[in-house]
Amino acid sequence: MNSSNKILTVSVAAYNVSAYIRKNLDSCIVPEIMDDLEVIVVDDGSKDNTAQIVQEYVDRYPNTFRLISKENGGYGTTVNQSVAAARGKYFKILDGDDWFDPAALKHLIELARSQNADWIVTRYTEVIGEDGPATELIPKWEQYEGRTVKINEVQGIFSVGMWPLTVKTDLLRKVHLQLPPHTLYTDQIFAVSTLPIAEDVLFDSASVYQYRLGRDGQSVSPESRIKHFDDTCRVFDILLDIYLKSGEKNHAQMVSRLERYYYALIRTIFLMKPSADNKKLLQTYEERIKKEAPEIYALCPKRSKKVLLMRMTNYLAYYLFAGREKNWS
Repeated sequence: MNSSNKILTVSVAAYNVSAYIRKNLDSCIVPEIMDDLEVIVVDDGSKDNTAQIVQEYVDRYPNTFRLISKENGGYGTTVNQSVAAARGKYFKILDGDDWFDPAALKHLIELARSQNADWIVTRYTEVIGEDGPATELIPKWEQYEGRTVKINEVQGIFSVGMWPLTVKTDLLRKVHLQLPPHTLYTDQIFAVSTLPIAEDVLFDSASVYQYRLGRDGQSVSPESRIKHFDDTCRVFDILLDIYLKSGEKNHAQMVSRLERYYYALIRTIFLMKPSADNKKLLQTYEERIKKEAPEIYALCPKRSKKVLLMRMTNYLAYYLFAGREKNWS
């Protein structure tokens, strides 16, 4: 296959991942699919020898691996660079410290070659450390696996993260995807950006993405969520803007996705130390979402009785819950 005509582009965000990047790239070396695959590694200003290691793979497999080195701009900017450079029909993100199951990757490319759905959604596996206990996540959409359906026909929770998602590259360009620099959680924007225009989704049971847990400083830890709350707010603002500008297509799925992220924002406020300022912050977001997205506002109490109790007590119940639980629900 000509190098300008690939089936799948994989975007690897790489920042100081020299200890992990070989496992990451080795997982993409599957002889039967190398001509169909391009792996764009964006070195985001690493201070270690990440770029040198990646260059070894570029030298060995120049038709598959590509290296882009740039100044540090944060995770989102690596995705922006990859989308702009991508030559694949489909696009998928892979963090520099994670990896693929090679057999499942081969299966994914075979699907992508023969199918034409706007989205392909697969399973993923959480792995503790390098080779620790692994748990394959059983998705809420298991009933649809093995077929292509219209996205607006998917019932129940359909909150697809970046780990299961493979999306047509043309859709990302059509929505002019530009993730903000120096901001965590931008994968949320990636996963939602094409939802307002995507038509259909192919579900498959292959567990392609292998997600590493237990690494120090992961952005999903409670401590990191508190530290980077401004990033949570920035991402929420962008998601809300996407929601407000979206039409009727896939509306129920947009509502479900935004409500889950808004609930995560509330939870983060409750992880913080109780204070009058944080209570006011919570109320400010509540007033805003009630005004701008009443549908989202109405759903939160159905997820958590604590939200309902707060509202019923004019947020006096905030002091009963705030800062007391690391896994507030």
